[in-house]
Amino acid sequence: VVGITPSGEGDNVPGFSDKKMGGSIKYTDDSLGTDKLLTWENTTKGISLKAEKIPFQYYDTTKKDWKTIATGKAVEVKLKDNAELKVRIAGKKETKTEKGAFASKEATLTCTLLPATITINGPTELMNNTPTAYTLEIKDGNGETLTGRTVTGTGIWNSSDSTVETVTNDGKVEAKKSGTVTITAKLGKAEGKITITVEVPASDS
Repeated sequence: VVGITPSGEGDNVPGFSDKKMGGSIKYTDDSLGTDKLLTWENTTKGISLKAEKIPFQYYDTTKKDWKTIATGKAVEVKLKDNAELKVRIAGKKETKTEKGAFASKEATLTCTLLPATITINGPTELMNNTPTAYTLEIKDGNGETLTGRTVTGTGIWNSSDSTVETVTNDGKVEAKKSGTVTITAKLGKAEGKITITVEVPASDS
C-alpha cells in the first residue's frame, strides 16, 4: 500500500463555496479496486466520516491519539471552520514487544462548516426607493459566527413580492411601492427571513 489520497466530489452549495468540500478517500494501491473506502462530507458542526470497506482512523487532537471507525460505521467529528483533520487507514498500535505503529500514509481534510442559522441585518422599514444594503450573520452548528464567506449569487436572496420590493444577488433591496414584503436568504439548508414595511411616497413610486 503506497498511501491514500483525498478527492473532492462535493455538491454545489451557492453562496459561500463552489463545493461542499466532501468526497472520498481511496488507497493508491490498484489491487484493492477503485471503490470508495472512506466517504466524508462537511456538516454544520464538523466533518462526517464513514468507513465504507475497511476500518479507518482519525486523529483526536484533544486526546492526542487515533480513533478507529469500524467498517460500515459513520462518525461526526466536531471541528471549527478551516480546521484540519488527519485520517488514515487503520493499522496496529505500538506495543511493548513491537515498536512503531503500522498504518498507511495520512491524508488531511480541511473543514468548511456548513451554515446552521442565518440572520438578516438591515432596516425593517423603508421610506423611499433608494437601494439599501442588507447583510447576513451566518453561524455554524457550534454557535460560532462564520466569517469570510461569499454571500452573493443566484438563488440566495429572494423577495416574497417583487412588485413591492426587489433584492439583488448581493443583498441590495430596492422599494418599488408601499406594502409589506419578506426577504429570504438561504445557504444550503439554513434560511433567514426579515419582514420589511415599505412606504414610498406617490411622487417617488
